[in-house]
Amino acid sequence: MELTEQRFKFMDQLKITSQYCCSSSSHNPLVFNMGSSHRSVREFVSLCCLPDNIIGQVLETLKTEEVPFLAILTASRPSRIVREGPIISLGPSRQLLAEEEKEKEPYPPLAYNHTAGSPCILFWAARILLSNGDKVVDLTNRTFGDGATVNIGTSTCSNHTTNLALEYSNVESLGALRIIFRMSRQLYKVSAKYWFTLDQVEIYSNGERISFNVTQVYAPAIYSYHCKRVAQDYVSSSILPWSSSTSSWVVIFEDFQIQGFGVNGMRFSYASDCASFFTPAIWMGLLTTLLMVFILTYGLHMITSLKTMDRFDDPKGPSISVPQTE
Repeated sequence: MELTEQRFKFMDQLKITSQYCCSSSSHNPLVFNMGSSHRSVREFVSLCCLPDNIIGQVLETLKTEEVPFLAILTASRPSRIVREGPIISLGPSRQLLAEEEKEKEPYPPLAYNHTAGSPCILFWAARILLSNGDKVVDLTNRTFGDGATVNIGTSTCSNHTTNLALEYSNVESLGALRIIFRMSRQLYKVSAKYWFTLDQVEIYSNGERISFNVTQVYAPAIYSYHCKRVAQDYVSSSILPWSSSTSSWVVIFEDFQIQGFGVNGMRFSYASDCASFFTPAIWMGLLTTLLMVFILTYGLHMITSLKTMDRFDDPKGPSISVPQTE
């Protein structure tokens, strides 16, 4: 079929032969309708390769006739409906659609209000796990969020001491559970600043008292304290010291953050993190670099100290005498 006019020709699943060719002297839009896919599953599977065969025959015919062409494969409607929403620009050449589902916001910190609307203690943790040798109990949902059942009414606040008491009832194998964080605030003359320390973490369960004498949780009084992991277990036992009386317990606070002084609203102050700047990995890298620099310097020094011969033996003259001290 030769198309000499500027018009569309629709062909419904026709077999393309050499008689359907186009004139190269003019622009000829040629449209092939592959048919609808609204068929049964069996028919759709049997006909799934038919559009590919038609496209291959059309392109082969155009190539054989040496007709320049531009092929466009499209559909009458999209197979997936994209939810409309605002477009967020992330740079000059990259854009993303707005999120289909709103991400779940993290729960707010647990606050103890010494006076109405004025919290004096803030506490937050991504996960709280306790075990007394039996099943590990997760207290996160009992402590934070809308479904929290923890009671902090017995907590106390003052200018120098603060106690955060978390009380739970009927916690599986732990029964009536109580966790107390005892914090103190005092002035250090060397730094001329007030610092707060977490002195003890006490756990009461079924009439049993477990106490951890903490020595590494401290920060300026106007800051909060944050640590990725505060635990007494086989993985990390430096924050909550291990002892014979606590050996059967597993206590884990993941992403732990607390502030007992200088609280302003429901937001933590600047956090003093437990991770030091010079970690073991940084020290190992520095020592290895210094060792390599020393070896390179020693090698260059040895190369530059080499002396070449400045006198040569003459077979016709007397032999050269080289002193041993030279």
